[in-house]
Amino acid sequence: METSLIALVSTLATTILGAFVGAFLSSRFGYQQSALAEGDRHRRLAAEAALPHMVDLRRLLRNAEHSRSIKEWASVTESTYEALDDARHLLPQRLKHLKRSVRASIGEAIGGLAVANVDPGMLDFELAPYDYRWTSYASEYLDGAIDCMREWRDASRSKASGVSMRNFDDWLAVTKRYTPGE
Repeated sequence: METSLIALVSTLATTILGAFVGAFLSSRFGYQQSALAEGDRHRRLAAEAALPHMVDLRRLLRNAEHSRSIKEWASVTESTYEALDDARHLLPQRLKHLKRSVRASIGEAIGGLAVANVDPGMLDFELAPYDYRWTSYASEYLDGAIDCMREWRDASRSKASGVSMRNFDDWLAVTKRYTPGE
């Protein structure tokens, strides 16, 4: 009789312990999945917030020969920079340069106005004369940046951190469009 009582107590204790461990692990897993899903949601929201501004900037670049309003360029570049700033803390390491690279590409196309958010005095200057070559480079780079932002937005959790793009200067060199010093 004593062995059956010990076996019963042992079985009961094991069952109770197993139930608690199972509930704890299930709760922990659920919390982790919830936190990861929240991170995915923030990543997608950041990309969704930045993309319309980037698309507006691309539209201006494509019409740069005729669209010469300093006020419009300043507004669109500033809103793009702000959106990229807002997303920066979520961007994968190899996309954190995106604002700086977009600014560099836009600067080649329109001149000093590209840095008006850093130096408001640049708003007093005219846009650089239209240059098909550099405007095309900026537009092509921005196309790639938009594609990368969409890829990052749509990537699975495991692949999102691997999304990357070369910075503007490296992109120019690798694509043999321009190599500094040559």
